[in-house]
Amino acid sequence: GRQMLRLLCFGYPRIEGPEGQLLEAVQNHPKRFSVLIYLACRSGRAAGPHSQRETLLPVFWPEADESHARNCLRQTLHVLRTVLGPDVVQSRNGDGLYVDRTRLSSDVQSFDAAVREGRLQEAMDFVKGDFLADFCVADGGHFMAWADERRRSLKEKAVDAARRLAQEADGARDPYQAIVWWRRALELAPYDERILVNLVWALARSGNRGGAKGAYGTFRARMVRDLELHPSLTTQAAVEKALRSRGSSTTSLGDHPSPRQPHWRDTAVGYQAEE
Repeated sequence: GRQMLRLLCFGYPRIEGPEGQLLEAVQNHPKRFSVLIYLACRSGRAAGPHSQRETLLPVFWPEADESHARNCLRQTLHVLRTVLGPDVVQSRNGDGLYVDRTRLSSDVQSFDAAVREGRLQEAMDFVKGDFLADFCVADGGHFMAWADERRRSLKEKAVDAARRLAQEADGARDPYQAIVWWRRALELAPYDERILVNLVWALARSGNRGGAKGAYGTFRARMVRDLELHPSLTTQAAVEKALRSRGSSTTSLGDHPSPRQPHWRDTAVGYQAEE
């Protein structure tokens, strides 16, 4: 039968054959590999066949004249089809190219699908690092610009998924799960003050005031070191309020109605605790 190949793009990218072996003929050639990644990891609606003339050639061979660029693409596709099998990268209507998802799965597509279908915990299992972390293509300016944009949007989605999981745990009165997911969100968005405040509240509510203090201290030090900024006055006040709250895992959850447990609203003017 036809065997499934796996493309893994969270973290440094790699491509595995059916037995988990690395396909080095693709992987050790960044330009070739980047063409496959581009075809396999475009976001949802753009994932139909890709026009060679309109999208692929300008991204990968922007300086070359068309016949030279087409020749380079033809050679790239020949090697990809030789190594991966003839039916992984398919052509449609002469000019369109696409990846057959029944032959090549990618962690990015699986992540996108899991988020879309609300399987958030499963989605987060795919996020093993930044999209294409440390991967570089010489003269790949257009590809690298696309990769930066895709990295940013995937990270936003992951932060949002972690935040939603944390809020679900908060709502279910499960401070320990909430702490796990607020920490994960903060790992992904290390300067996000809203996430930090939610983490501090979750720690305070679980009775771990020392942990709450430590989380804030670490966050503040990171902001000062990396950005030469201090957390806002709003954040400082929210943290102080959390540290003063009568948090303990046995009493705090039932005793404090929602005003003492901020859930942040994204607004242009910042955020405030719901009343």
